[in-house]
Amino acid sequence: MFSTTKFDGAQPLIMKKNTLVRYVHSLLFIPLVTTMFATPGPVKQTAPTGFANSFVTSLQINNSIAMADITEVVVDTRADRIDEYFASRGLPLAGHGKTFVKAADENDLDWRLVAAIAMRETTGGKFMCKSPKAPNNPFGWGSCKFGFESLDQSIEKVTQHLAGNHPNTDHYYGGKDVKGILQTYNPPTVVEKYADQVMKIMEDIENTSIDVATS
Repeated sequence: MFSTTKFDGAQPLIMKKNTLVRYVHSLLFIPLVTTMFATPGPVKQTAPTGFANSFVTSLQINNSIAMADITEVVVDTRADRIDEYFASRGLPLAGHGKTFVKAADENDLDWRLVAAIAMRETTGGKFMCKSPKAPNNPFGWGSCKFGFESLDQSIEKVTQHLAGNHPNTDHYYGGKDVKGILQTYNPPTVVEKYADQVMKIMEDIENTSIDVATS
C-alpha cells in the first residue's frame, strides 16, 4: 500500500520507510450451548451423529499473525518548486533548485530564502552584476564587488553567510530569523519594504504548482 506525502522538511528527494503492522494473535472460543428445557422426570441427552458420542463444547478459531509490509513514499518537492518558479518565468536560476535546498538544509536555513533574494535582487539571475570582478553573482552580494566560480557556488556561499555560519559575517546574521536576516541584508533605511517583498516571493515559491508524478 502506498501513500504520497508532500513535505517541506529536510529530507532526500524520495525516501522509503517500512512499517511492520501486526494483527493481534487471538484465540476465540465459541461455546455451543445445549439448551435444556425443564420437563418432568429425567432428561436423556443424545450426542449428535458423527461426533463420537460427545458434545462439542467449543470451537477454537486460531487467527495467525498477519504481517503487512507498508511502504510509505515521501516526495520532497522543494527543489522542483524552485525550479518551476524560475523556469516558468524563463530565468537563469531554473535548474539550480537542488543546490538551493541542499545548501539550506546543510545550514539550517529556510529553503525559500536565498532563491527569493535572487529574484528580488536580479530577477532570478536575469540582471546579474555586470562587473567583470563579480561573475555569477545573482544576489548582488557585496554590492556586486564579489564574484563566484559558478552559480552553484554563489548559492552555497551566500546561504552559508546568511545562516550565520561564516566567520566573516556571523556577527551580522547569526541567530536571526528570516525577517532579521533580510533587514540586515538590505536595511529598511535603504529599501523600506525589502523584507516584506522578499517574504512575499518566498510564499510564491512555496505555492508554485508542480506535477508530483514527474518530480
